[in-house]
Amino acid sequence: MSIRLDDLLPVQEVAKKLNVHPRTLWRWRNEGAGPNYIPIGRQIFYTEESIAAWLGAQEVQPCREK
Repeated sequence: MSIRLDDLLPVQEVAKKLNVHPRTLWRWRNEGAGPNYIPIGRQIFYTEESIAAWLGAQEVQPCREK
């Protein structure tokens, strides 16, 4: 997969998309949770693909009662 700089999303934009505080993304990174990210210098970026993959992994299938 080739990543273009135009495809990188900053933390503020991702936080808004996920309806979480930017500090939540920081906490997730420190816990090893959340979407994959790309550090460039002191800034953190995400891709739409990494966000979509992470969201897909969060999907929960409801249990059926017996």
